[in-house]
Amino acid sequence: MSHAANDDDELNSSDIEFGPAPMSRFAYAGKKSIDKMLGTASVDRLESKKASKHLQMTAKSPNTQYAVTLWHNRFLEFRRNTLEITNAETATPNGEQIEGFLASIVKHVKPLSGGVPNYDWLRTGLGRLIHACVFHYTDFKLNPTDHSRIAAVIETLLREGKLTKKVKRDKTWLGSHLHVLLASALGARAGDITKGKHDVHDEAFLAYEDLRISIVNGQGIESFIMMVKLRNQKGFKGDGHNVASAKLSMLNDPTTNVVCPVKIMLINALRSGTVKEKTILDLVQNTSARRDRTNGLLGKLCRQAGIIPKVRPHDMHRGETKDIANLPAKDLSMAAESQMTFKTPFLPPLTTPNGYLPPTTPRTPRQVDELCAKYGMNPSIPKDRARATHKAESDAQAAWRAETNYVDTTKVATADSVTQGTDSGTARTNTKQTKGSIYEDDGSEEEYENGDAYDAAATMSY
Repeated sequence: MSHAANDDDELNSSDIEFGPAPMSRFAYAGKKSIDKMLGTASVDRLESKKASKHLQMTAKSPNTQYAVTLWHNRFLEFRRNTLEITNAETATPNGEQIEGFLASIVKHVKPLSGGVPNYDWLRTGLGRLIHACVFHYTDFKLNPTDHSRIAAVIETLLREGKLTKKVKRDKTWLGSHLHVLLASALGARAGDITKGKHDVHDEAFLAYEDLRISIVNGQGIESFIMMVKLRNQKGFKGDGHNVASAKLSMLNDPTTNVVCPVKIMLINALRSGTVKEKTILDLVQNTSARRDRTNGLLGKLCRQAGIIPKVRPHDMHRGETKDIANLPAKDLSMAAESQMTFKTPFLPPLTTPNGYLPPTTPRTPRQVDELCAKYGMNPSIPKDRARATHKAESDAQAAWRAETNYVDTTKVATADSVTQGTDSGTARTNTKQTKGSIYEDDGSEEEYENGDAYDAAATMSY
């Protein structure tokens, strides 16, 4: 035992060579791109240095980028000319310079509505300025004392009357009700009337200038119609050569006032002061007396200045709701289809008073087992369990349609009866359905494997 212990004491692990470590299974990851980088190393070195020198401040929104650049330009000229700093472009600013700039800028910027600048405007501008300084000056930093003194400057300007907290413009809630109403009446997708986060072209939304109300074939309120231009349909955003239009007529039944888009738009125009008339009767009378008999009140919302309150597209976005159902794409646009149904009274309506409400809670494993037993499927096979669930959902929708006496005229099932001989000499008839038909669903394995019945049930919305 003592001899073994002596051997361990004489062993020095540092003297042992273990050899190179085994190669990682990902040792050659990125080899192709690395080889290309090595081949253009000198060129890449110059281009990367040039890109770093010419880098400019950017932001996700062009409006944000403009605001940051605006405040930085103002501050830079203040330091260069007022403070007479010769190297203002490279010298790092400090908190004292920002204090002097804030006290000075309020005297040179006048709001369009007159009076003194707004308190929130200056605080927002300060945030833009700090953002710009962090980007342009490596050593820029404000300590707690600087923050406290800058806040004191803003509060002092407010007390001296050089800033105000009064609201310059009353915000108009051009509401979620109006938004949903327009989307429903036009059969539009959410992206057809609202701006997406990646849209970069101008007016990527339904603007007020796209709406026009006129009086035709009459003198009363029932003669109002509204023409709507859809400039941002899917696949044609920003394409001025593909603009769809829809005509919305006034609903004369008083019980439908809350779902009449024409009346709701007129009410918003009267309440917001967009038109000089105070009542709907005065509006009808004055509009009928005009030579062109055209009511351009909605176009004025974005063309005229000085409207009280001034309505902007953001007022519609304030009331945006998140539960607008995306309607399925069809060969015939929903706007044209709705007009066709309106003009042809022999077709069934596309909506029902009682909408279909799918289950809000997932089914338990026991419930899925019961569905498998009901439809003759193996509960131990996950694929069969999914089929049983889809089949139950399809049956629930079919039961809802039967209760509401609803018939979808856009889905026409065709039957191709083919008589085939069997081994016993008997004959049988196979009925084939068109793709997407879910009303005579027999749960056949071919139909579910193709995904036709499930896709149609999953994408249709009512």
